[in-house]
Amino acid sequence: MYNRHFYAVKLVFLILSSIITSVSAQPSLAILPIAYSGISHGDVKPLTEKIRYEISKDTAFKVMARDEMELMLGDQGFDLSKPCTDLACGISMGQLLSVDQLISGSINRINKTYIVSLKLINVGSGSVIRDITENCNVSYNTLLNESLALITRKLIDPNAQVNVVIKKKRKPFIPILIATLSTAAIGVPGYFIYKHKTAEPEKRDITVQW
Repeated sequence: MYNRHFYAVKLVFLILSSIITSVSAQPSLAILPIAYSGISHGDVKPLTEKIRYEISKDTAFKVMARDEMELMLGDQGFDLSKPCTDLACGISMGQLLSVDQLISGSINRINKTYIVSLKLINVGSGSVIRDITENCNVSYNTLLNESLALITRKLIDPNAQVNVVIKKKRKPFIPILIATLSTAAIGVPGYFIYKHKTAEPEKRDITVQW
């Protein structure tokens, strides 16, 4: 009986140890404020949160909460309204946050194209793990709801087989053209037939001789 309890306790201990080890093996990650141009601050904030949400779904990372990150950086005098635009600034932020990795980048709009550039950075070595840039000729809603999720997946998983939505979906031109021509082909003869039937009969003057 004693041996059974001993092995049961030992088994539970081993399971808990493995769980703790797997959790501690998760690299901590912070998502820095995204630099932007051509779009408003109100538009870029949901995009940044979309990146955070997509990475939070991946159990490979322990993502730092935005409120905690902003509190720590604010205490160190960082102006979060001015995002980092160079590698050295990002690494300094990562060291202050005591994270293993961080994501920085920019989203710029030129005419109707959104240029999304993201970097995954190793804070300890100061090196860029992965750097991707996508030009997305889509609407803001498509960028937020579709494109950005796929771009984020490509950033954190180099083996991910995804196709980023980079162009607007347009209605097929050929079927519309065929339908238009078909309607015209049917309508034009019908118009002339109707015109012929409804036309008044030609009047002629007839002279009768007695």
